[in-house]
Amino acid sequence: MQQSIKNTNPEWEGLLISAHHKLKFYENEMLQNKTDDRNNWKKHDSEFHQVLVKNCGSKNLIELHKLIFDKYLRYQLLILTFRGSKSIQEHQDILDFTLGKNYKKAQFVLKYTGADAVMIGRAAQGRPWIFREIDHYLKTGTYLTRPTNDEIHETTIEHVKDLYDFYGENKGLRIARKHISWYTKGLKNSAYFRAAMNKIEDNNEQIDFIHLFFEDLSKKNKYIAYEDQSNDKELAVR
Repeated sequence: MQQSIKNTNPEWEGLLISAHHKLKFYENEMLQNKTDDRNNWKKHDSEFHQVLVKNCGSKNLIELHKLIFDKYLRYQLLILTFRGSKSIQEHQDILDFTLGKNYKKAQFVLKYTGADAVMIGRAAQGRPWIFREIDHYLKTGTYLTRPTNDEIHETTIEHVKDLYDFYGENKGLRIARKHISWYTKGLKNSAYFRAAMNKIEDNNEQIDFIHLFFEDLSKKNKYIAYEDQSNDKELAVR
């Protein structure tokens, strides 16, 4: 959110005001017992918080925020009821502090009203280092250096061999395909690799093909680089 405020522009502020207006409308409707449509409230609450980070310039961070916030909101709906006027005032404070370029106060409100914990599910598939990335960002407010291709290479090979040991070579080979796909999803030139990997029926050939793919990546870049996020300054090749 801090970066969104630093990158502020009229278009983003207009989106933020619009998102808050719709959220406030449904919150007031619920406050006055005119509706109990929590799904609609959830939709607009999520949209408001997504717009808050939309202007940060990082696709990776926007997607991570959406995943975590949706998980939080899902469990809030299961466990809690609408918090009434307190919720309305908190969202108004966030809007006012954000438009006033006071990201420290806006962040304070978010932290003060946030969840005690978050659940990381599919975001960790093929990306076990996400936990250290989140921990580092929460502690320092800075982005951790991306994993190297060599690290993903070693992790993938170790994981695949563990699958062979646990499930046996035949079943392990097939189960390994989806994990290999998760580790390589979005990496440069990985679409062909994944398509070919799914046709391999030999364990040694599967291991060799993983080696070839990551060795080729490591020759070009030390750190991972994603095809669809090449303009993301946090993920750009360093």
